[in-house]
Amino acid sequence: AAKLGVGICEFGERTKSVFTGFSSEHLNPAAFEIIGDKMSDEKLKSSLEAAHHIEYSALLCTKKSVSMISRLEEGLSLFPGFVAGASIEERAATEGAEKDDLVPPDVLEGSEEVMECIDEMTDLKLTNALHTGRKAFDCILKRSDMCIKMFESIIKLSMSITSTTNNIIDCEVEDLQSKKKEMWRAIRLYDLISNFAEEAGKLSKDIIDLFQASSGDMTSIWSQLSTAYDFIADSAENLKGARQRCTDADAKCSTLLTMTGVFEKQLHLSKSSHKLMVDKDDMEFARNLILNVNALVDNCISEVETMSLFVKKGINKMPDKSNNSEGTETKDEAGMHLQHLFGTKPKAEVITDIEELNHYNAMINNATLETTVPIGLEGFSLIKSKVELVRDLLRQTQNNLDVCFTTIDSWLGEWNLSASPSKINDMFRLYQSSVFLERHLKLMPLLLQSMLIVMQTMQEKISNLKFDGYPVELGDVMGNAVGKLADGIRSSLSYITIDEDRYTCGSVI
Repeated sequence: AAKLGVGICEFGERTKSVFTGFSSEHLNPAAFEIIGDKMSDEKLKSSLEAAHHIEYSALLCTKKSVSMISRLEEGLSLFPGFVAGASIEERAATEGAEKDDLVPPDVLEGSEEVMECIDEMTDLKLTNALHTGRKAFDCILKRSDMCIKMFESIIKLSMSITSTTNNIIDCEVEDLQSKKKEMWRAIRLYDLISNFAEEAGKLSKDIIDLFQASSGDMTSIWSQLSTAYDFIADSAENLKGARQRCTDADAKCSTLLTMTGVFEKQLHLSKSSHKLMVDKDDMEFARNLILNVNALVDNCISEVETMSLFVKKGINKMPDKSNNSEGTETKDEAGMHLQHLFGTKPKAEVITDIEELNHYNAMINNATLETTVPIGLEGFSLIKSKVELVRDLLRQTQNNLDVCFTTIDSWLGEWNLSASPSKINDMFRLYQSSVFLERHLKLMPLLLQSMLIVMQTMQEKISNLKFDGYPVELGDVMGNAVGKLADGIRSSLSYITIDEDRYTCGSVI
């Protein structure tokens, strides 16, 4: 039992040092995994089994001591003048039996601290989890140390009993009075062993209670925090991917804006010069840019959805005890808090933009030779305004992704457990942010697809334009001044790699 007590002390010391090694005010999240590992179910179970064995050893010591006292008293009853009913101490003193100085310590001292500690672990809060863990293992150490000393005293008393028993056995028959005195000393020693064992049993019960309380929320809270941390860290990678997709799509929108402006000028020149100045390859390039932006937005949506899934898993892995602290929001409250941060264009307005594009598509479809150019000019202007809208939506998305990234960066950084409710709120807000972003992003493909349809219809209509009674093949006037202007624009966009032979519907540049 003493050896097992030493083992518990060593485990308690190691675990306490882990709790002591971290600061509640400046807690590195790496602590979650470290503490969770030190307080694993397997390690706690091993120490708990040792404590149960100590409790059993204490009970066995008590039983054997009581049994031996009974046997010795039975022997003493055979002596003349034996007085039954008096206390062992009184009778031993009457017989002049030697008295030991050993006195069991007061195990009640510190029991109040044990109960307080168990209550704190039962009603554990994340804000005080580190302090409570430190306090719990400090109690375990104190009680285990007392328990070791108890059993060391029992060992010492047992050695005295062995010596006394040998004296009784070796005593000659004629020296009965001396034999009687040694028997009372043995009884007194067994009584002391019984007292020490009973107190050791109480201590072991405290240790068991502390370990059982620790094996609940105190153990799970750290492993759950560690898992939640890993999920949030994973979500950061998807967030980076989403930001990059937005940046790439924004760059392509800027190119598309430049090209639609050129198309307007070319169509104006076509009208005045009676020669078609709009180049077929440029229009195909513009159409593919819209396809590219759409593909990038789809990829961005996928990244945000995955990020949202990781954050949700992180929230689900957060310990229940993390939500019972004052200041913690519900998911709905977190959503309300974010409404003012996400000033996104309402869905109804985007639908109006889509309806405007659909209406224009019908107009250009029904345009005559005389009305194609003015309607086409209106079309390029309309597409230009919608590209600007998409770019605004993308930049707004980037800003909101930056807010999410700041939140994740803070969550993965240093913790102050006393302010942990704000960390929990950050997780809820991060999840709601991803939900808002999903809804926001999913409006863009609808708008881009309508733009693509309009661009394709315009391309077909303008390709069939005739000036002076002759059909004009797009691209025939690439050598004129306006054609050179288009070449200049293409050169200025040379940082974009284009393989025109690979243009297909839906391809990504």
